[in-house]
Amino acid sequence: TVDIHLDEVERAVYDTRLDSMKAVDEAIQAVPNLADDAWWSAETKELVLYGKGYMFSVLVDIAQAGSEDCLVAARQLAALLLEKL
Repeated sequence: TVDIHLDEVERAVYDTRLDSMKAVDEAIQAVPNLADDAWWSAETKELVLYGKGYMFSVLVDIAQAGSEDCLVAARQLAALLLEKL
């Protein structure tokens, strides 16, 4: 299952959403070399990132795949979306 949300927002809106995620999920981790800012939640299998004036949420839940495999898939989708903007 893949669920992608894309919203054109100010950076402050993204930062507020990210702060909310960090308050709930202390294990959230930074994802380097992707967009202006990107974070991965292994718990929810969600990649949240900000780039080119857009906030992205890419939720990837692949049956029988671990968190790292889901992160790889989410990164690839996000990179493709960023490239097409």
